[in-house]
Amino acid sequence: MGRYICCFCDESIEENVTALMVETNWSDNNEDNKEFQQLFCHFDCLKGMLCKSEYLYISEG
Repeated sequence: MGRYICCFCDESIEENVTALMVETNWSDNNEDNKEFQQLFCHFDCLKGMLCKSEYLYISEG
C-alpha cells in the first residue's frame, strides 16, 4: 500500500484509507472553473471533525 497521511491528524494511515474529494465552484456550470483535490484521512478523524455525526451516512468498511 502507498503512504497516506491523514489531513486532520497528520499521522500515517496504515489501513482502511478514507478519501475525500473536494470540488471548488460547485454551483458554477462552467466546467473550466471547477477544480478537484483528493484528500486522505482516518475515518474516525473525519467523524470527529463533523459537528453532527448524522452528516456521515457511510460507515467504515
